[in-house]
Amino acid sequence: MTRGRMTRSSRACERAGTLPERQLRAARAAERLRVELTEGHGITARVHEGYGIAMLWAGPTAEVVVWTDGQWFRWWTGRLTRTGGKVYASGTCDNPATIARRVSLRYTDLSAKQAGPGNELRTVAG
Repeated sequence: MTRGRMTRSSRACERAGTLPERQLRAARAAERLRVELTEGHGITARVHEGYGIAMLWAGPTAEVVVWTDGQWFRWWTGRLTRTGGKVYASGTCDNPATIARRVSLRYTDLSAKQAGPGNELRTVAG
């Protein structure tokens, strides 16, 4: 379990210089996005990485899943094409703050839909 950070074995491999650069790029990009979501938007997220990609699960039940290869972030917008295909949003990894803002908007939209009609979202002070 990663607990929102690179796995212990990944950190050890990084120190030893044995983790492929592609996988390092993906893990680092996902971690930067996780920090932006947590610190800038109050959204908890976990990072899971391997095979040259990393996935970031935003929210307690993975409401938004973001994939990265270290160059691009991608996530489902919630929309479908006319033929039923999913429409994905994407953005480069060079500005995680912008991507965090966009992902937080999607997260807020999903949270509102899950609350259902007549059930307002409640924010807890603290």
